Amino acid sequence: MSDVLWAEVRAAYEAGDESKNAICARYGVTLADLNTRARRNKWESELRKPVLERDLVIEKLFYAFERLLIHIGEKTLSEDGEKEAAVLHRLTLTMDKLMTIDGRHTGKQPTARQSREMIELRARISKRLDELQVR
Repeated sequence: MSDVLWAEVRAAYEAGDESKNAICARYGVTLADLNTRARRNKWESELRKPVLERDLVIEKLFYAFERLLIHIGEKTLSEDGEKEAAVLHRLTLTMDKLMTIDGRHTGKQPTARQSREMIELRARISKRLDELQVR
């Protein structure tokens, strides 16, 4: 296929209005060839970029914390509670790191509600760790 036709294929790919299969059918190229060219030449399409919604990820982490706290509260703990405390500690560090990264990326400071929720969550984790008598 000539370079002129590949330029048209690229334009169609980057426009994102058609599926890859439709582009292949229109220009008579295989899907493997299209994918190879797109990857090798770093073609980008807004339609094909993965969407990361940081707010949704943070919200899901809050939900996971809540569920874990409830689960640990209801379950028979290991002898010293060390395993459960380690899980809570790792999740807390991950949450803090994600919020720091999100703040740097967006330039936003946590809202009063988010700050309040984080303070409440930390207090619950601290209380649970105290209950487990782990420091």
